Amino acid sequence: MAAVWQANEITAVKRRADVIVYLSDGVSLADRGTDLIGDGVVYFCGPTSPDYAVALGTMTNKRRPLVVADDTVESVDTGADTLTLTTHGYETGDGPFDCDELIGIDPDSIAIGADFWIIAVTANTIAIAESLADAYSDTRVALSGNETAAVISDNASTQRGLDGLFTYEATQTETDHDAPESSIIVEGASYTRSYTTVNMTDESASVWEQVMEGAHTYGDGMRGALSILAGESSGYDTGTIVFRDLADSKNRWTFTVNATGRLTAVANNLT
Repeated sequence: MAAVWQANEITAVKRRADVIVYLSDGVSLADRGTDLIGDGVVYFCGPTSPDYAVALGTMTNKRRPLVVADDTVESVDTGADTLTLTTHGYETGDGPFDCDELIGIDPDSIAIGADFWIIAVTANTIAIAESLADAYSDTRVALSGNETAAVISDNASTQRGLDGLFTYEATQTETDHDAPESSIIVEGASYTRSYTTVNMTDESASVWEQVMEGAHTYGDGMRGALSILAGESSGYDTGTIVFRDLADSKNRWTFTVNATGRLTAVANNLT
């Protein structure tokens, strides 16, 4: 059973839910208007103890009243079951609207006088559904083709879903569980988070042993740089100039120059 974690923008029985876990595989809060049908588990974490209050429940998208101007149907596509309008500002899940404002709807799908909900398809086409759940699942009412010139009007019950706001209704009494913070309890089974140590370097080498260029590592480069910046130099009055690492007394760099001071060879010992 997969547990889906979700942010806590949910108010539950006048309490803020700390963690929501849904019991259905792949269920998550999506865009506006996604009612979560079925059971989920809500967790309230005690402020001074590791006790968790657990309860099964359902969550429903919060909605607000919606008033829109009347729209007139210009044409009908019975293949896609869509109505063409000039333009519209509808969103999927808007409704209910009065079905008696439409004519010619297939009576086997929705009765004249019943409510319908909007399925927004394109900027100028919509489909209609006989329930809010059908609107969210894109289950369209079959159209007869006689809806042209029909008028779509809102009513006192017309609403629109609000982004990310859901109400939680418990379907069982809250049960206290004394559980570690890393555990999830779902229907008696315990799901414990596990952590894997992340090594930011290669498994067999430290960051200083990573290859920088050619066969040289970052450590080689640092040793070479420090021998010049903070080491000991000698040989300026001869044909060989040496930079020595004071940490281990190794000659890191040996520069050979000719009589005119031109560099003719470079040797290094960076390991």
